Amino acid sequence: MEHGLFSFRSYVAENLRKQGYIQGRAQGLRMAIWSDAVIQILEVRGFPLSEDTRHRILTCGDQETLDLWFDRAPTATSLDELFAAPAEG
Repeated sequence: MEHGLFSFRSYVAENLRKQGYIQGRAQGLRMAIWSDAVIQILEVRGFPLSEDTRHRILTCGDQETLDLWFDRAPTATSLDELFAAPAEG
């Protein structure tokens, strides 16, 4: 009986690890898509993007920040405006 319980716990633990891995990969993919979209919007709008700016966007590891940049990219009048800290509120 103990062996069966151990096998079941191992099975559940392995599936939870796999699920976490898949969720992590999905989150990483979403962030990559968002960062690419921010760059594409800025390029279409004619913003000159230095390698440093591209690197900043592509390596951003915070989804909330990428969401903010994505929301601002279509209307920002400067890169300073795009990257400004969120308004307290």
